[in-house]
Amino acid sequence: VHPERPLPLLVYSHGFGGNMDMGSYLMRQLASHGVVVAAVEHTDGTASFTRLADGSDLAFAPTKLSRAAQIRRRAEELLAAAVPGALGEGLPISSDGAGTFLGGHSYGGPAALLASSFAAGSPVRVSGLLLHDPALGMNGGIGAAAGG
Repeated sequence: VHPERPLPLLVYSHGFGGNMDMGSYLMRQLASHGVVVAAVEHTDGTASFTRLADGSDLAFAPTKLSRAAQIRRRAEELLAAAVPGALGEGLPISSDGAGTFLGGHSYGGPAALLASSFAAGSPVRVSGLLLHDPALGMNGGIGAAAGG
């Protein structure tokens, strides 16, 4: 694919007890309209199952971190995936981070909100949010996670 202009990027956070495959029906639909989608598998213990970067496995462990630490880790993982170049070279997305969207389902919604507040001090330029049934009551203390 070599579009004349960069395609938008959506970095997406799964819900509590979910995984990166849970929203594949929505991600496929967005991709069919020209959105590059990166679904993050979180390492905070809230994924149903995660294979960590070192190859070890992490089963669902919702008490591994406090809620504030979970939401902060999720936000940091979203931003790390959204940094220009983080997903590899050759993707038809902007090299300067323009056209980047953050999103999430359920518990991923507050993570996307927090990540967007962290983006101001990062190379990520957030163009918008996609919040799919956000569990705003599970925010785990966004204020505490944000340092406020």
